Amino acid sequence: MISKDLLGCSTARNKGTCDNRMNIRRDELEARVLNALCTRLVDPDLFAEFCDAYTRETNRLRMESGAGIDKAETELKRIAREEEKLMDLYMRDALSIEVVRSAATSCAPARWSCRTSSPMPTSPRPCCIPRWRCNTGHGCNSSTRRCRATTRRNASRRRRSSARW
Repeated sequence: MISKDLLGCSTARNKGTCDNRMNIRRDELEARVLNALCTRLVDPDLFAEFCDAYTRETNRLRMESGAGIDKAETELKRIAREEEKLMDLYMRDALSIEVVRSAATSCAPARWSCRTSSPMPTSPRPCCIPRWRCNTGHGCNSSTRRCRATTRRNASRRRRSSARW
């Protein structure tokens, strides 16, 4: 990895011990690999089925993690309501400060576990397979049109590319 979007021999750039100075953009490499999958290695119907199954499974896993986040947020709201009720009772002189302190110390571990159990502050976005392109002249998944024919822009980018793999 040369940079975030550029792949090549980092030893050639960092140490100078390798004479392979060729590089390729990550999106170009992905396009070439997916093009090979579309045109040479995979039956278009099987590839479409894989894309659909991968998207469904990824979304299912993300939604499950989102459910854990929702559960933690609900628990935090419940704890906040309980603490607010305790403070209201204390302000009305219905509870002593010792009772409020003991209740607050019992709520603290639950609040801490809710905050540490959900690593993401917001719900995850659903995953969508990118619009993969191929040179077959048709979509690999004709029903959802995920894999489309190569656009003119990608074709001209390939012509301008200096990397030959």
